[in-house]
Amino acid sequence: MTYSCHLDFDSYFKLCAHRRQAEAVRAEADAKRAEADRRAALLKSLPREPPASSIPEEAVSVALRLPGGQRQERRFRLLDSMQTLFQWAEGVGVDVQKYELSSASPPLRTFR
Repeated sequence: MTYSCHLDFDSYFKLCAHRRQAEAVRAEADAKRAEADRRAALLKSLPREPPASSIPEEAVSVALRLPGGQRQERRFRLLDSMQTLFQWAEGVGVDVQKYELSSASPPLRTFR
C-alpha cells in the first residue's frame, strides 16, 4: 500500500512540474506576441515614407545593419525628428538602449 501512494506522490509532482513548464512556455509566447504587437504599433505610428521619386533635398535614405546581419532601409523627410528615426529602429527590432546610431560618412557623428 505504501508503494502505490509513493507512485501517486511522484505522479503528482511530475504533473505539477509539467504544468509549471507549460505555463512558462505560454508566458514566454505571450511576451513575444506582446513585443511583436508593440513593434508593429511603433511602425504603424510613423509618418508616411517619402517616395523614392521625391526631391533629394527633401528626403534622406537611412539603412540599419541589425545585429543578426539583416539590413533595414527606409526614407525619411529631412524635417522628421531623430525620435522618429529611433522609433523606426526600435520597430524593426533594434534595442535602442543597447546600441547607438552613428553616421558612416565623415565627420562621424553618434546619436543617442
